Amino acid sequence: MGAWEWKTLRVLNVGLGRLFGGLVAAALASGVVAAQSPVGLSGTQKQDQPGPRAAWPSYVVPGEAQISTMYHDGSQIVVESEGRWSLVCGSNPTGVTAEDLRIWAELHEAAMREGPVTIIDNPNPRGTQVNIVFALGGSVPSGAVPAFAMAEAYLEDKFSDDITVEISVTFGNLDPNVLGSTMVNYQTGISYTNSRAGLVNGMDSDDVIQPWLPTGSSCPARYNGTSPNITQVSSLRWARAAYKAAIGSVSGYVGSHTYNNLIAWDYDPSDGIDPGATSLVDVVIHETIHALGFVSAVDLGTGMNAMDLYRFQLTDEGENYNPDTYADFQVAPRLLAFNSPPDDLHISDLIVAEYRMEDGDPWQASHFRDGSPYIGIMCPTIGSGVTRYPEFCTAADLAMLDAIGWDYPPCTVPQFTQQPQNTSGCVGGTVELTVAVDIPNPGYQWRRLGSPLEENEHYVGTNTATLQIVGLTYDDVGPGYDCYVTNLDDTRCGALSTAATVGAYTPVTISSHPTDKTVFEYSNVSFSVTASGTTPLTYRWRRNGVNLNNGGNIYGATSSSLVIVGVLADQAGSFDCLVTNLCGTVPSNPAQLCVNTGYGAWRGDLNCDGVVSFADINPFILALSSGETVYYNTYPDCHFYNADINCSGTVDFGDINPFVQCIVGGCP
Repeated sequence: MGAWEWKTLRVLNVGLGRLFGGLVAAALASGVVAAQSPVGLSGTQKQDQPGPRAAWPSYVVPGEAQISTMYHDGSQIVVESEGRWSLVCGSNPTGVTAEDLRIWAELHEAAMREGPVTIIDNPNPRGTQVNIVFALGGSVPSGAVPAFAMAEAYLEDKFSDDITVEISVTFGNLDPNVLGSTMVNYQTGISYTNSRAGLVNGMDSDDVIQPWLPTGSSCPARYNGTSPNITQVSSLRWARAAYKAAIGSVSGYVGSHTYNNLIAWDYDPSDGIDPGATSLVDVVIHETIHALGFVSAVDLGTGMNAMDLYRFQLTDEGENYNPDTYADFQVAPRLLAFNSPPDDLHISDLIVAEYRMEDGDPWQASHFRDGSPYIGIMCPTIGSGVTRYPEFCTAADLAMLDAIGWDYPPCTVPQFTQQPQNTSGCVGGTVELTVAVDIPNPGYQWRRLGSPLEENEHYVGTNTATLQIVGLTYDDVGPGYDCYVTNLDDTRCGALSTAATVGAYTPVTISSHPTDKTVFEYSNVSFSVTASGTTPLTYRWRRNGVNLNNGGNIYGATSSSLVIVGVLADQAGSFDCLVTNLCGTVPSNPAQLCVNTGYGAWRGDLNCDGVVSFADINPFILALSSGETVYYNTYPDCHFYNADINCSGTVDFGDINPFVQCIVGGCP
């Protein structure tokens, strides 16, 4: 239908009922349904009416009655229905009214009628399981279509109920602070007797708690968390999808979604989420699970929903408000109070597991409690840049759907016997992260910040138990390295490890090297080196490749500066420094130390006549060819080291050029 101009429509809403036909006309005639008294009440106990609701608007569309066949005994009953529109979770409700929801609902219905409609209904990979169908209106961007296919495949792989679940989808220009609007279709007025019988009849192999639901024709509930008064609720409201899965046959869409074109959507969570964008697949799965029945009547202000059969108070407060045993579960009153008590005391209790729930303020009660630790995708907020890919649902999400009748076949979820540990390595080196699990046939996928890592020369072993980061860089430093492990014998089951942080050490870098020195014998000489890198740094000075030690006239052999006090002629040579940290050892450049000796003469004065001249050539040749002994015997007043012009410690061909330089240009 193109872009929707909401401000204009708000002015031109007169006569929309006639324009959009009978269904919408009926909705307009009914208006926005206000909070009602609890339906289906019986008994003589004191009753508390539901309290006021939070500032989340809703719009109710009455539906048509249907004849439904009960699964547990084959009997037929007439069931009523209604659709309830609300905001997509994670939206900001400020300034949004029920009238806005009404207009958006009408435009959604009109867009679906006008078409075209694209059906997302891929074959089920396991055959007998739920068939989820997304009917995409013409306003859905083509790039978003794969996101619905991914959501369909993921959810179909979770449940084995042999039913079809249909959801209609459109896109439009909504208020900029909302992600969208969504409707859950309900079957209303379903007796508690039929509800309990359907849940018990539909138990799958791992179900335990359903037979412990209260016996009789009603379920006890408290609508005021500060009051002991109990209301006996004799009928329930069921999300149409959950009703089809557990109770009886009905037809029609189970829900409708309208997503906001003004939101930056990311359509593919498999490669991470773009900064500032919201994962459409995560949102679609979240809202679809609401349509599957993850909803509480606390948000509606009336009655009891199927999931509320498991809703209690966290503390007993001297009463039996928090069931500890199955026997307690059978008699304890359910807690259906909005923000009462207002201190995070609302739970869903399956006896074997207990989950904190929202109390309706500030987030809708149809969620796990927001915050850390992460419980499941049914927490109320979905932040930008975040995805739960590849395993969107946790055990908590699935356990609650299992409790309201969805068949979630048990499988062996991998249990970690070794979690990845924080680690650090040297830049340019290799670090490893390792996990271990207790199943025989695991599949691994290492991730960073939720994005799968691809196998290459840098990331090695991305699909094994051990990930290697080869050639570590500073870009690799940070948190968020985890591993998703799948049970390859049943790919429905997987588990995500805890996250580890990778750090980096900086190798040694020498910025200032020791320089050549020429000094008189018995004078002081020093060499220094300047180095950086991850501390601690250690130093070791060497002469001619041999480690020096402090002692005698040598100081600072293991520091950044070496000092030789009163240097001797035989201490000349090549000096360097080894600088070491935990990343390894780096040698400095060598520096040559020349020591002038021989009765004050300079090096090169081989005949000790006080000058370097052609007269020194023969002594030099003698020293070079015959060795120091002959040279010294011939010129007993001169020191051998006078012939070692380059201070290498030996007289060799390396001294020829320096000796010529001494004759031509003079020695120092």
